[in-house]
Amino acid sequence: MKFEFIGLPELDESSLKTISLLAEKTIRRYLFSRIPKRAFLNFNLIIEVDFQDGLMINVDIDAVLHPKYNFDLECLIENAVSKCFIEIENWLRGFKNVGN
Repeated sequence: MKFEFIGLPELDESSLKTISLLAEKTIRRYLFSRIPKRAFLNFNLIIEVDFQDGLMINVDIDAVLHPKYNFDLECLIENAVSKCFIEIENWLRGFKNVGN
């Protein structure tokens, strides 16, 4: 993954919560648009966002599919997380532009 410094202002608690909700919404929308919800035996999604020494986002997904469903879950999760980071980057760029 390519990283780019975009120079963010200090993010407050509200902004961190917005980032967390955006990440969760993007991941759920991506996965559930490709795999029916009923296919999951277990689905847990944890998003941690911190801004002490720069923005840190941790995404933890624990998912188990019913054996009758044949999806490449690992690949779909990786794609969902990538999509989530793209959405966060777009939001941050807009946030930065509003702050300037």
